[in-house]
Amino acid sequence: MLLLQNERPKKTQPVRVAWLDIAKAYGIFLVFYGHLLESFVDLRYLELLPSLKFVHSFHIPLFFVLSGYVYKDKLDRFGHFFKYHALSRLLPVAVFNTVGLGVALLFPTGGQVDWNLEAYLFHWLKLVRGFPVFNAATWFLVCLFVVEIFHFGAKRYLRSTPRIFGAAIACSLVGAIVNWKFDLVVSLTGIERDVWFVYEAIVAYSFYLFGIGCARIRLFGGDGLGQIDRKRSLVVAIAGVAIALLTFDLNTGPFRGSVDIVSMAVGSYGQWWGFVPTALAGALAAIAIAQLTPAVFPLLDIGRSTLILLGLNGILDDSFNLSIVRAIAPYFDLNHSGTANLLAFVLAVLSLLVAWPVAKLLNATVPQLVGRPKARGPWLNPLVR
Repeated sequence: MLLLQNERPKKTQPVRVAWLDIAKAYGIFLVFYGHLLESFVDLRYLELLPSLKFVHSFHIPLFFVLSGYVYKDKLDRFGHFFKYHALSRLLPVAVFNTVGLGVALLFPTGGQVDWNLEAYLFHWLKLVRGFPVFNAATWFLVCLFVVEIFHFGAKRYLRSTPRIFGAAIACSLVGAIVNWKFDLVVSLTGIERDVWFVYEAIVAYSFYLFGIGCARIRLFGGDGLGQIDRKRSLVVAIAGVAIALLTFDLNTGPFRGSVDIVSMAVGSYGQWWGFVPTALAGALAAIAIAQLTPAVFPLLDIGRSTLILLGLNGILDDSFNLSIVRAIAPYFDLNHSGTANLLAFVLAVLSLLVAWPVAKLLNATVPQLVGRPKARGPWLNPLVR
């Protein structure tokens, strides 16, 4: 049909997939919950250690799988690609780390770090090296940025589905080798662990590629144009939860860090055969559960704000969680895992409800600074077109 002379073609709006937003909402809740569990365990409430180990076994792989699933292959020049991804990933890191620093200055005894002038200067240098000290949760955005750089260089060689899944397996194995012989790898490359999360990005890229491969074969269905196979989703949800619950504690390490848990942020994966199956089972279960969940507004809206909520949770975790748990825990009998888990769950819900309106405010006023550089806001024009 011909357009009238003064009529302009309407831009096609991207189709939002409800289950994707719901899956991201579940994922960000697990981040809030997992960080509160860490605070309890740091204060030696060890009844919560199994729950912490379970959550950490798959919640970050879930986000990398989802990031790969929504990947769109565009014929961008590297300069345009780099600018957009730097503004949508690294600019929020800078913003939330600046806010995190300000909060740490106002509440110097609220977190786990004893801040002083020398420490501030040292950690600003670490931030330049890609290590977000003033908002530790934003490590994910730094790592995702590196993963996306990896894929920009590799995508021309990954045009077929078998190659994508093959590359995912290869990256997973390379990650296992790097983790196994880490000191040797550092001595050969000269790249330390905390430099732009390069080593962690190798492992993360395997999950990212898995998500891309799943999108190509429509493994999850329900792409916004078709119907979800609810029976299949129910089977995947039950099987995924069962496998994750049965296998997460079989991963006995060795781990890095103060507690024996998977932590992708510090390259702590434990036994590879115990990490990867549990991570994939948990991620697939979360996606299947999201597909079975009614598309209610709170979940959809939270899922659309996960980047901002991640940054806000980093501030809560770095400066407030430990103090809150220390103040509240003595009023409860936390020798029973049920009571301890319920308390951590309630605190996570309350934390998310506090952060949610702040996320909505930031998204409405300065979307360009918190992950949407193409948006037009009331205060700033789009940073990229």
